[in-house]
Amino acid sequence: MDSFRGKKGALRNYQKKLYEYQEHEAETLIDIAVIYLEDDQFEKALQNLQEALKTYEKLNYLEGEAYTYDLIGDTYLTTRNTKKALENYQKALKIYAEIDSDLESEMEEKIREVKQIETALNTDKEVTKSLVPEDFIDELEEKENTSIESLNNKPDSEDDENLIHAKKDLNFDLKKLASEIEEIILLLDQSELYSLYNNDPHSHEMLQEALKSAEIIEDWDGQGIIHLMMGENYLKLENSFDSLKQFQSALKIFENHTNKKGEAISLLLIGALYYIFDKKDEMYMFFRNSLNILHEHNFKKEENRAIKFIEMLSN
Repeated sequence: MDSFRGKKGALRNYQKKLYEYQEHEAETLIDIAVIYLEDDQFEKALQNLQEALKTYEKLNYLEGEAYTYDLIGDTYLTTRNTKKALENYQKALKIYAEIDSDLESEMEEKIREVKQIETALNTDKEVTKSLVPEDFIDELEEKENTSIESLNNKPDSEDDENLIHAKKDLNFDLKKLASEIEEIILLLDQSELYSLYNNDPHSHEMLQEALKSAEIIEDWDGQGIIHLMMGENYLKLENSFDSLKQFQSALKIFENHTNKKGEAISLLLIGALYYIFDKKDEMYMFFRNSLNILHEHNFKKEENRAIKFIEMLSN
């Protein structure tokens, strides 16, 4: 009997140590997430926070869950995704209320403040203020006669054939443009990982396989970059319409996963395709929105490169 009690006590001690170990693991994941957040690596920060949340849920540690939801909300707020931020703050508030935490009132105040921020951001979008150097953006605005709603428009199907062969009569060098676009894509993080495929005779097939792998592991940034590179490949083959579709796919991914640099680069490249299609109103709108994002988020190197790229097309 004493032996049985001893084993039972040892088991309880083991369970306690296991609980403490898992709790420490969650705390470590949060520490790592904070480091990534301070380094503006938001996707990696979110991944670590989600892992910490799963651990706290297994432990049924409600205060840890609420704290992690709060941090996830902070991460989304940093990327100006107020909708996702509020969703996570609400989850944190619900748990704090259930456990009668002193942090409940603080969370309520935070939610009120974020709702005010959300209202302000929506107002800014309606105003559509210019954030890029005035002398350059003024030149774009003089030529721009389109609305913001045209931002994600695709070419009409009846125009497809004309678009694919656009500017051929002007002897426009699509391969040279593709080379310039390759340099711009390489401004994105992780792009060098896939750039080796570009000079391979079977680059398109290799990129398709890489895209499947990125989809399986939910590597959103990788998927966006691969779509851009596939678009560049289509351009080398003088298939500008399929190139546009790939750039638009990249834009959608970067927008959905708050990769602002990727979003801006995609807008810039879509603008270049509309230049090929001789659709100048759309072209200037895409260029303008690309430069706004780069300037707003202080991507100086990318902004300067984008301005040179636009000037090259304009000459």
